[in-house]
Amino acid sequence: MMSEQPAGVVSGLLGGAAAAAPMMLFGAAVDAMMGGLFAAVLISLWLPAINDRIKSGVAILLTALLAGYAAPVTADWLVATHSGFSHTQTLRMLIAIVIGLACPVLVPAAIEGGRRWLLKGWQQ
Repeated sequence: MMSEQPAGVVSGLLGGAAAAAPMMLFGAAVDAMMGGLFAAVLISLWLPAINDRIKSGVAILLTALLAGYAAPVTADWLVATHSGFSHTQTLRMLIAIVIGLACPVLVPAAIEGGRRWLLKGWQQ
């Protein structure tokens, strides 16, 4: 299987950005969404599991939304629970980029693991 061509990833980026734009009205952090969006585009160019435009768009959209909502909450939690962290914009953006890099890799693996687990349960 080949990874998605850059043109497919660009169309996924445009679709993901257009669909993520209304989420700003629902409280998503725009800077974290853009950081997650950028990281998801980079990883989608390389990842063999994302091999068509629909998968590319969905991966980029979900990653941007997860980064937009989870990065500020995670940064606040880290600052509140661990004394070694200070609340800065850099921490929030670092978490958003880590989410953007990890989500397109972990979600297909989790889906495949869940599918195998369900099939194993049905066979018993």
